[in-house]
Amino acid sequence: MCKLRWALSVVCLYSVGAWAQGAPQVFVSTGSAGTIYSLNPANGSLTQLVYTQGADYEGMVVAPDNAVADLPPADPAGTTHYLVYVCDTANSRIWRFDPTAPATLERIYNGGALQNPQCGRITSTGDLVVSSTVAGSGLWVFSGITNVALGSGVQTPTHLIGVSGSSEGIAQKNIGD
Repeated sequence: MCKLRWALSVVCLYSVGAWAQGAPQVFVSTGSAGTIYSLNPANGSLTQLVYTQGADYEGMVVAPDNAVADLPPADPAGTTHYLVYVCDTANSRIWRFDPTAPATLERIYNGGALQNPQCGRITSTGDLVVSSTVAGSGLWVFSGITNVALGSGVQTPTHLIGVSGSSEGIAQKNIGD
C-alpha cells in the first residue's frame, strides 16, 4: 500500500483520481494539462488513456456500465464492465469513456445552465450527481446515466438545488445513497 501511495504522490501531484470496486486500475487526471492516466497498482505502471488539448479534467467517477447487455455481469476475476465519467470544468463539459477502449470518449454534456461542473458521485440507482463551482448553481443530476448506452450522445441534467456559495465536492454514504 505504501508503494501505491508513494507512486500517486510523486506521479500525480495536483491531480485527481477515481477508483471503483472491481476496477483493476486507478485513474488519474492532470487538471488543466488535459490528460487522464491509468495507474496499475499491482506494478506501478502508468498508461496515458486520454489527452485533449485545452481540457481541464478536474473530477472523475467510475461506474458500472449497466447498458452493456452482451457482457456477463462479472468475469471470472470478479471485475465488472465500467465507464469513467470526467468533468472538464473550464469548458463546462462532461465526458465518459470505456477505459479498455479510451478512443470511445463521448461528450454527455456540452455546456448550458450547468457551468463549471465538478464530477460527483453515482447513486445506487445509477444517477450521476454533479456540483458546480458557480455560486448559486448547486447540484445537478443525470438520471439513470449508467443505463444509457455508450454512444447515446449529449444528455440533459436536472437541477436539484441551488446553494448560496459555490460547491466543489460531493460526499455520499458507502451504500451509494
